[in-house]
Amino acid sequence: MFKNAVNPSRSAVVLAVLVMIALGVPAAQAAPSVAAWAGNRVSQQEAWSPGTATFVTGDTKGYSEGETAAFRVTVDGDADGQELKFIVCLDLNVSNKGFGFTKIEPWDTTHTPGTPPASVNGPVSGFSAGNGTITGVTFLGDQEEDGYSCHSGYIGYLVEFTITDASQLTYIVYGGHLAQAGDEYVSTPGGPVGIVPASMGAAAVNGTFQAYLEGEGLGEKTVNFKSSDVGVPLAVGLLGLGRGSDGTTPANAVAAACALLGLSLLVWRQKRVATAV
Repeated sequence: MFKNAVNPSRSAVVLAVLVMIALGVPAAQAAPSVAAWAGNRVSQQEAWSPGTATFVTGDTKGYSEGETAAFRVTVDGDADGQELKFIVCLDLNVSNKGFGFTKIEPWDTTHTPGTPPASVNGPVSGFSAGNGTITGVTFLGDQEEDGYSCHSGYIGYLVEFTITDASQLTYIVYGGHLAQAGDEYVSTPGGPVGIVPASMGAAAVNGTFQAYLEGEGLGEKTVNFKSSDVGVPLAVGLLGLGRGSDGTTPANAVAAACALLGLSLLVWRQKRVATAV
């Protein structure tokens, strides 16, 4: 074959492309990648228990209202670069008898949990990943994703991520803010802002409240919290006062707490003097 001979099949392809361009027909493009439900690749969800300094699947100890409970989701990916997703569901309004969680925050907001993971990428809207990358977080509230949604009274967050090294476990970590009187919350995208009423924080829930995972083949991976194991801050527990809309304790609550503490110290001192006499 001569060096300058024309390849008929190549000429046909070039001609076809030229015709498509002339007619304004767009060339074929790769379909956008869509994250698959993590399903049984998620082995467990745990919460950090400050009282025992370990991750547990339930019965956490050592948190108080207004603090952030740290969660860890363990994922065993199939391939490097795999795109997966699941929904995190937080118990917001527990049968109108108290509020469990009001929002997502970075997992180390209150405590620095043990490892693994030793390091994480993020946070992205409160979510971070060890051996992975968070690619998207969507507040679903009470809405659904591909036919899946959280139970009534819960708020949902769709989390999308990629696996970095499939030979290692991937950890998705996040924090759930434990409800305290005065905290703001939203239950549906674009919906009105609500306020947790006095004496309706996480410690006031009748029984237990939960965080679980939703999505195809996930099996929920529920972590239960007992309201009796949740503490109440001094200004809230003794004075029945909550935080302001800016997330800080009102000045009158601080002043009242200090006055109460001073009165207690004065009584103690008088008892000491009377005993000495």
